[in-house]
Amino acid sequence: MGKNHLHKIIDAPYLLEEKSVMSDEKQTTEATESESSITNYVNAVYVYGEIVSDFPQLRTYLQHLRIPTESTFTDTIGLAHALQVRISYSREPKVDYSLYRLKEVVGEGMHAVAATLVVRDHHVTYPEQAWLIAQGLATYILNIAAYVPDFSQNQSTMTKWRVENLAIALLLPNTLVEYTVGIAMDIEHDLLVQAAKYNEGRVIFDAVKLGIVDAAAARLANVPEWLMHERINRVFDGE
Repeated sequence: MGKNHLHKIIDAPYLLEEKSVMSDEKQTTEATESESSITNYVNAVYVYGEIVSDFPQLRTYLQHLRIPTESTFTDTIGLAHALQVRISYSREPKVDYSLYRLKEVVGEGMHAVAATLVVRDHHVTYPEQAWLIAQGLATYILNIAAYVPDFSQNQSTMTKWRVENLAIALLLPNTLVEYTVGIAMDIEHDLLVQAAKYNEGRVIFDAVKLGIVDAAAARLANVPEWLMHERINRVFDGE
């Protein structure tokens, strides 16, 4: 749905109207409290279905990871734990991330550690750091992890997955992109309405509205804005 389809969503009629407010504040409060007390989860195997289909042995590890359905960002620490990777941080600004495989797995279950991922913790923002962790985990899956089979006989998988696109799939699965875009549009409703008032019919392509959604969704997902922009184009428009 990228530039064309996402524009249609942003320009939906409800965005041109003021949000309705429930008159019964007590009912609203009770409903909110009731909803907030319930946390629903989905198994990571389903969130990362495409990856698991190409890396079947990952199911053994990801099946222990539960992901909150209402969370707006990927818990990279939890994902790393599921993959048996311990994350450490370095103040060395010259190295983005480094991987060190242990001689043998230490611990058991979700506490097991097979490798250490050292990530830069200097001159870096939280979204940038999340992207570095995702790249480190992707590198681990493709090049280091003992549970990943030899793909020498599976040319299609070797061609399909590279560090960058696997990192993107781990950090921003399709469902998360759609979810954060929806919340971003809701949060920035008033700003989108004002932007439409000033720019509607005056410009050929209203990049402002898309930029507002890109920025808000990126902040919600804790990822660099450029990455969210690319994922939105991919998920909504198949670019």
